[in-house]
Amino acid sequence: MTQRQVMSAVGLALVVLWTPIRAYAGRERARRRGLYRRIQDEYREMPGLSLTVAQAAKLFGVQRDMCTRLLNELAERGVLQAGERGYRLR
Repeated sequence: MTQRQVMSAVGLALVVLWTPIRAYAGRERARRRGLYRRIQDEYREMPGLSLTVAQAAKLFGVQRDMCTRLLNELAERGVLQAGERGYRLR
């Protein structure tokens, strides 16, 4: 096998391995955007809503650590406000 053939085979192997990773990352980004939208919509539909992380995780069907990250990110963006009793719309 020549060096060119080896490099071509290695390149093809990298493309084959990389494609599922990119597809997964794209699905995760889309899922996360959908969750952000859903969380914001729920808070807007119910003014005065205040949820703890445990309550929000159950309502939105995600694990607590993921829910914590989502809520904190929305709080950092100024969408939600974190308080002692939970997260509420700012």
